[in-house]
Amino acid sequence: MGKRVLVAPLDWGLGHATRCIPIIRELLSHHAEVILAADGRPYELLRREFPDLHLLRLPGISIHYGNASTMMLTMGRQIPSILRSIAREHAALQPIIREQSIDAVISDNRFGLYSDLVPTVYMTHQLRILIPAPFRIFQSLLQALNTFAIQRFTHCWVPDFPGDVNLSGILSHVSHAPGNVKFIGPLSRFRAVAGTDEKIDCLAILSGPEPQRTIFEDLLLEGLKKLSLQSVVVRGTPERKQNMKLAGNVRVISSLPSEELNRLAASASVVIARPGYSTIMDLAVLGKKALMIPTPGQTEQEYLASQLASRGICAIQKQDEVNLKSGIEIALRSRGFEPTSGSCPPLEETINLFLATL
Repeated sequence: MGKRVLVAPLDWGLGHATRCIPIIRELLSHHAEVILAADGRPYELLRREFPDLHLLRLPGISIHYGNASTMMLTMGRQIPSILRSIAREHAALQPIIREQSIDAVISDNRFGLYSDLVPTVYMTHQLRILIPAPFRIFQSLLQALNTFAIQRFTHCWVPDFPGDVNLSGILSHVSHAPGNVKFIGPLSRFRAVAGTDEKIDCLAILSGPEPQRTIFEDLLLEGLKKLSLQSVVVRGTPERKQNMKLAGNVRVISSLPSEELNRLAASASVVIARPGYSTIMDLAVLGKKALMIPTPGQTEQEYLASQLASRGICAIQKQDEVNLKSGIEIALRSRGFEPTSGSCPPLEETINLFLATL
C-alpha cells in the first residue's frame, strides 16, 4: 500500500488548487494514496478533477478584497480573523492526520498545516511578500514573519526555476532564503496540446476572491460584447452548473475541466486574465499572448504583470483604465510567453525522493 499524502490548497481563488493538480497526478503515478482537503471553490474544482479521491472539507481563510484605495486597510482589518483561521486549521489538521493515517502533508500556502506528527511541505512562490510603497516600513517585519512561518514546515517547495531564468522574479528569489527551500520548477495543469477546431480570438479566464472576480467579469462582458471578436469567458465558478450563451460573439462558461480548458486556451489568439502566478505558469507552458489586468491593490499581481510587460511578453492595463480593443492589439504585437525552460529536476524526481523519505 502506498503512502497516504494529504494535499490542501489555499482557497483565495482557484490558482492554488490548479497548481496542485500536477502534484496530485504525480503522487498518484507513484501509487501514493492522495487525500484532498479544501474549501470553497477549490473544493468544487478538486471534486470535479478527481472524483475518485477522498475529499475533506477543511475550512480556509475567508478574505474580502476591497478596491485599490482601501485594499491595505481592508486586509489590515482582517488580520485577526486570518490569524484565528490559521490557528483553527492547525488544530483541525492533527486529528485528520491520526484518523486518516496520513504519512505526509502538502500545503499550498496554508500556514496552519504544519505538524510535528508527520513531514510537511509548504508550497509557495512568495518567499518575499510585497506590500504597497506607503507601507514599506513594515516590509522587514513581514519578511521575518513569513520566514518564521515557512520554517515551521519540513520542506518548502517553490514552483519556479532558481537563477536568472525564472517567472516569479524577486518574489521567490531572495538573498537569504529559509534553509528548507527547494525549487521544483514551474507547475501547470496544462500541457502543450493541439487546440480545438473552433476559432477563438479571445479567451478570458477569471478567478480570485470576491467581489473583484465579479467586478472583473462584468467589465469584460461589457467590453467584449462591443468587439467583433469570437470570445469565450470562463467564469471560474465551479460551484455553478449552468452554462449560458450570450447573443452574438461572447460565450460564457461557468467552469471547465482542466483538459478542456487546456485545449480552449491553446486555440485562443489571446488570453485575458489576472496575472496570478498559477495563470502565468499555465500561459508559459502554452506560449500564449496575453492581456494582464491585475486585481486592484494586489501588489503581487501588479509586480508580476509589470515585470512581464517590461520584457515585452504581455500587455498590461489597470482595471479602472481598461480599453480591451487597444489592450488586445498590444497583446497580439507582444512576443508572448515562451515555453518554460530552466534548470530543475523533473517533478517526477522531486516526488519520488519525497515519498522515499516517508
